[in-house]
Amino acid sequence: MILAPDETAKLIKEEKRRLLVAGSICNDLEVGGKNLLDYVVDIAKLTDTPIVATGSTMFHLKDNKEIKAKKMMAADLVNFLRVEKWEEPITPERPELLVFLGYYPDIVKMLVSTIRDGKTMVLDNRYMNEATYSAPDMSFNEWAEYLDNVIDNLKK
Repeated sequence: MILAPDETAKLIKEEKRRLLVAGSICNDLEVGGKNLLDYVVDIAKLTDTPIVATGSTMFHLKDNKEIKAKKMMAADLVNFLRVEKWEEPITPERPELLVFLGYYPDIVKMLVSTIRDGKTMVLDNRYMNEATYSAPDMSFNEWAEYLDNVIDNLKK
C-alpha cells in the first residue's frame, strides 16, 4: 500500500511496538541537502522509536544520547523475528512494525519479503510492493519533500 506523508506519520505514531531499521546508505546519501541518517534520527526522536543500525550506520549514531540505537546485521534481525520468543534487548517486545530507510531496492525487497509476522514500511524512494506499506517512486527532490512532510506530521 502506497502511503502519503501524513498517513506514514499516523501509522508510525499509532503503532506502539515499532523499530526503525537504518541501512548502510544512510551514512553517505544526501537527500535535499540533508544526510539521510538525520531523517532516521528525527523520526526516532519524535516517536521515541529505537533504531537498529545495519552496516556501518551505528558508527555515526554511537555518540547520540537522544536516541536508543544498536548495531545489528539485517539478517540477524530477520532471524530474531522468526523465533518464538523475542529476546532482543533493543525493545522489550517483538516489534509489530519495522520501518526501513536507507537500503538499496534489491536488499530491502529481500528483507521485507522474508518477514511474515509483522508489518513492514519502506520509506526509501522506490515503491516496494513486497512491503506492507511503502513510499511511492520518487526523485531525490520529491523524496526529501516526502520525508520533510513525514517529520512535520510527526510533530503535530
